[in-house]
Amino acid sequence: MTNLKTIPFTVENTWTPKGSSHGWGNGYVAIPPGHPLFGMDYNDLNDAINIHGGLTYGEIYDHEDFETLNRPDLEGHWIFGFDTCHYADNQENWDLFKVAVEAVDLKRQLDSLADNKSIMGLIKAQKELKKALLAVEETRDAMFMDIFKAKAKE
Repeated sequence: MTNLKTIPFTVENTWTPKGSSHGWGNGYVAIPPGHPLFGMDYNDLNDAINIHGGLTYGEIYDHEDFETLNRPDLEGHWIFGFDTCHYADNQENWDLFKVAVEAVDLKRQLDSLADNKSIMGLIKAQKELKKALLAVEETRDAMFMDIFKAKAKE
């Protein structure tokens, strides 16, 4: 079990246009340096995480991204998060309490995931497979361009 402390938190949606449909705010979990999930792409975790709308954020903490938050303790942390700006989200079904509960659930899931070496191995293998497939696609595209150029010269 990892003993690196993850920190759930919420931020109110103040950046969305007035009149747009969204919940009260977004939920996040701060991951400290040295944690097994630190620096991972949130897209690589979405299959293993069950959170509202899926993970939609994964970056190093930047005070400018969280200007309404005064949390110097989060400096240097990797942040994963979800938003409540999906179809049918509103402030009645995604109030502060529900967003906070979902953020705590995200923390629980991320902590559990980090402690499961089998799943972490599968996530890393999946990431390597995606990288290999991208390389194959790039090679294929380059070959098609070479064929296209050769045909154009004929």
